[in-house]
Amino acid sequence: MIDPIIAVPALLIALNELLKKVGMNDRWCPIVNLVGGFLALPILLTNNNVYNSILMCLMIGLSAGGLFDLGQYTIRGK
Repeated sequence: MIDPIIAVPALLIALNELLKKVGMNDRWCPIVNLVGGFLALPILLTNNNVYNSILMCLMIGLSAGGLFDLGQYTIRGK
């Protein structure tokens, strides 16, 4: 099974790109990342306690935003 900490940020980046193509403003991307990270909470609660799962959800959402910015500013050169 794929670890959610690896898979969910990639899914959130793809979701952000899809929502931006539909017409979402760029300023909503961090909120989508954090909400999407917390949607992974039921998956993470199966193996961890609540405190660790909440921290992992925050890491997932924030890392998705960081990966998105890294790709946007370094690869595209913006």
